[in-house]
Amino acid sequence: MPLNKSLKIMVYVHIYYHDMWNKLETCIENLKSFDHLSFDLVVTVVKDDQFLFERLKAFKSDVKIIKVLNKGYDLGPFVEVLNIVDLDKYDYLIKLHTKRDIPYYHELNHFILTGQRWRHKLLSFISSRTDLKKCFQCLENDDNAGLIANYALFSRLCCNKGNETENWIFNEAEKLLKKMGLQPYPQDNCVHVSGTMFIMRCKLLNPLKKLNLSINSFKAVERENIKDLPHVLEVLLGWMTTSQTNNRGQHYRIIDPFSSKIFKVIALIRYLLPYRLIRKIIRFVYRIEVDPEGKFKIIKIFKIPVLKL
Repeated sequence: MPLNKSLKIMVYVHIYYHDMWNKLETCIENLKSFDHLSFDLVVTVVKDDQFLFERLKAFKSDVKIIKVLNKGYDLGPFVEVLNIVDLDKYDYLIKLHTKRDIPYYHELNHFILTGQRWRHKLLSFISSRTDLKKCFQCLENDDNAGLIANYALFSRLCCNKGNETENWIFNEAEKLLKKMGLQPYPQDNCVHVSGTMFIMRCKLLNPLKKLNLSINSFKAVERENIKDLPHVLEVLLGWMTTSQTNNRGQHYRIIDPFSSKIFKVIALIRYLLPYRLIRKIIRFVYRIEVDPEGKFKIIKIFKIPVLKL
């Protein structure tokens, strides 16, 4: 798939669950289908695994593997990597990690994210060559596009309108944003990607280095506590994107160029009707399936294939 110009991509992957590398490998493989595109692969792990390391090197011989402390989920290691990488060498950064299955009921934007669903939506921007191409085209043609992810995972925090924990996260993110020398935009709310998998302009990450964070800035993982630095950074990554401006003085945006409007309709239906009642109806009327190799998607209406993407 030709692009209009040569691109240099940094792919960062945090592998905590080693058995999930297969899925990420399939996604990253899509980058190899583009002409005039090169990428560097940086992987962080928390424990040695020679079998995994051999697989990583077989996939990309010059992969950089870094062993880190188990602090800060995927964001502690991400900050550590940013400290040693020259972001100015790259056009865009792709951030991935081994998101685990969600064993309990979880809903966001009226989408059910239980089981594998959250991970599938996080990876949707890179899970097919078609959607990945749309990401690159959007970033190249729209200089307002700063960060791209699946809109179903766009979360919004509003100043003093959430619960105690959400208000704390908002206020801490605002403090760090100002410490980086950025004025919050918007001032009273911010959008971020729940799950922190995305593609974004590398230069927009440079202000983060001003915080002088390292993996030692994070505590050991405590899953029951979300009043912590990783959850603040999750919000900050989105807010710092929209708080920066392009050469025309316009603020960058977090966008989704590949999900169709029908998803928004489905989200509204899910909001209006009970989940148990509509799940089978929606799956019968409309569904998108990905072929086993992840090469294309099939849209089905009333279980009849109507379009291959």
